[in-house]
Formats: sequence, C-alpha cells, structure tokens
Amino acid sequence: MHATITARGGQPTHGCHPGCQIQCSQIYNDKDGKYLTSGFEYETIWGLGADCCIEDLDDIAEADHIMDDIGVDSIETAVMFGVAMEAGVLPFGDGKVWCACYATKSARAHRSVVCLAAVPVSSVVFMA
Repeated sequence: MHATITARGGQPTHGCHPGCQIQCSQIYNDKDGKYLTSGFEYETIWGLGADCCIEDLDDIAEADHIMDDIGVDSIETAVMFGVAMEAGVLPFGDGKVWCACYATKSARAHRSVVCLAAVPVSSVVFMA
C-alpha cells in the first residue's frame, strides 16, 4: 500500500487536522494520480479485503470514497456486504460489483438508507 500511494503521488502519512501528531491518515490517489480517498482505515481494508475477498486495492479505495460520499460507516457497511456475499446475493471478491451497487447518485441515495440499517437488517434478510 505504501509503494502504491507514493508511486501515485499520494501521502502515506497525513494529519487529519492541523496539529495532528499521529499522522495515521493518508491520501490515496487513483491510477491517474487524482485524489480518490483519504483516511483509508484498516477496518475498511480488512472488511472489504479479507472479509469480502476483494483483492484490488483500487476497488477498495473506490468503495471507501463512495461510503464517505454517502456518509455510511465503512466497517458496518463492509460487514453487511460480507453477509450478502455469504448468503450468495453478491459474489465474493468482486469489488467492481460492489461499486456498481452505488454507480449513480440516485442509487447511492437509495442504498445509503439501506446501509444505515446495515448488519442487523441484512443478517435477518439475507440469512433467513
């Protein structure tokens, strides 16, 4: 991840606010060197990566950007998608399918309401 961030002109350490001493945030750019996301939490990388078997870091970064854009928690949302994958509703490991679920602004608005209920509702709906 560090090599990808630096090769694309991002910042592997970045303060989330002026005066931040820990610098655990980072700026992740896409393949064209344009800003994609920041504050790429390890829970997001774990939830969509290891738990959902998405191997492409760019897909995970795009998903993180989408979750930031619609204002849903990336931990709970990643777990919800893991439940949907376990139930066979979505394929494991396909980050493009995940991002396609939020391809348009109207889809994002509609699905963000579903994501707010995330794990409790999805586990009942998909595992019933």
